[in-house]
Amino acid sequence: MAQTNKKTTNQPTPPFIEVLKQRALNQPSPDQNPIGTSLENFRLQKELEKKRVEQFHQTRKKEWSQVYSAKEKEIENHILSVREQLKQLSKQIQRVDRSTQTAIQSEPVEIGEYHLSFLEQLQEKLKSLSQKIAEANTWLSVYNQRGKKKGYYWSQFAKKGSSFSQNQERQLATSIN
Repeated sequence: MAQTNKKTTNQPTPPFIEVLKQRALNQPSPDQNPIGTSLENFRLQKELEKKRVEQFHQTRKKEWSQVYSAKEKEIENHILSVREQLKQLSKQIQRVDRSTQTAIQSEPVEIGEYHLSFLEQLQEKLKSLSQKIAEANTWLSVYNQRGKKKGYYWSQFAKKGSSFSQNQERQLATSIN
């Protein structure tokens, strides 16, 4: 029997036996619970994933707010520039009025076709301008009236609450058929 033991010790061990020995060495002791550690790892991974998602949403929210505020600032700047242009147009219209008054009141030294043509063209331009101004005034008055109506609606809503906003008579009057 001693000889057989020597033969087995001299012979190289098969690789699968080595693998089994390594597994036995790497296996946790009975007091360690392999299921518990895998559950903890799973929970940690879920928490990390949740944190990543939360950070992603926070970053996206910041980006959207920056984009939105940039658009608001762009619109605000555009409104300011349009207002400045309107002020300049208003001043130009006042100058045109004074110039027109001067042209109409001045008496020509020699009356001729030139003066007639000039006054007729001036008359046509002023009629066209007058029509456009009348249209703009109509549009502005309608716009201002709508603003007053909105103000009335919201003031009534603030006073009376849902009894005003959900009143059947008001709904019938404002419904579109």
